[in-house]
Amino acid sequence: MSVARGYLRLAKRYEIRMKYIHKYMVKNRNFHITQLREAIGCVERLLDISYEELENWSNSIQALYETDEFDNIFERVELIFFKMFVNWRYDQTLKEITVAEEAKRRLKNVLNKLEVLNCF
Repeated sequence: MSVARGYLRLAKRYEIRMKYIHKYMVKNRNFHITQLREAIGCVERLLDISYEELENWSNSIQALYETDEFDNIFERVELIFFKMFVNWRYDQTLKEITVAEEAKRRLKNVLNKLEVLNCF
């Protein structure tokens, strides 16, 4: 989850720079446009990986909830812990995707502002 939060922090830093150090950002806009495009590309790759991971966890959830044959009580207890763990990992992956999408949206917003300034 720290990777997605790192991109969110990067987006926040760029928003702060656009607000308080606007002249610097306009002066070096070509550099920042390149950097933002690279960061957005990395976030998109992160999202692709996270979507695949989410799909794998959902398949695991489906397989666990279809299991209903037990030889003894220990297998039943083990299944309960597996269900708890898989649900927790699914939730964590979903949170990471949400944070990464927010970071991508904010980075694109700053990139669009710089590209508009680049036109003039």
